[in-house]
Amino acid sequence: MSLFYLKLLGKYLLPPSTIQSIISEFEECHEISQTLLTNKLCSKLEPLGVAAEVVSEVKNEFLVNDMFANCNNGPLKTAAKRFSFFHIFFAFCDQVEVCLGLDDEHKRNTYQYVPICQSIAS
Repeated sequence: MSLFYLKLLGKYLLPPSTIQSIISEFEECHEISQTLLTNKLCSKLEPLGVAAEVVSEVKNEFLVNDMFANCNNGPLKTAAKRFSFFHIFFAFCDQVEVCLGLDDEHKRNTYQYVPICQSIAS
């Protein structure tokens, strides 16, 4: 999951807010899918005579071990948590923002770059 989010950020140059929106939309789709899947699983187990408690345990186990939900509700939940994760687990270099001054409308002009020496050292 983290490599996918890092690719959206680094390769496709999507801003963190857009990545967060994509994650939120995927979470909604995934939640609907999980609900349909667990309901289907339960409807198949009950006619086989599987006890309701066992069906509930299987459903719980299925949901507790959901990698997508666990990642997106844990270490990859926010942009700040994702950046922290990238720094810990990947050779990730932050961009550096440089102020170029103010324009005629007194708006701040900046540019960003990734330090080459730091990238090579990582």
